[in-house]
Amino acid sequence: MEFLALAPKVPVRTTVETFPLVKADKALRRLRVGRTTGATVLVTDGSRSAISSR
Repeated sequence: MEFLALAPKVPVRTTVETFPLVKADKALRRLRVGRTTGATVLVTDGSRSAISSR
């Protein structure tokens, strides 16, 4: 079965942690020690500067 046809039938939950660019060192430290789940994203504007989910 093609992936896109299967995707709606499988409950997939994604997590994204966002960090402001000025906190890139913190994000990298969390990645190195395995304290992240899902994706870790650096953002350049202040609209999503806090960790959005864990």
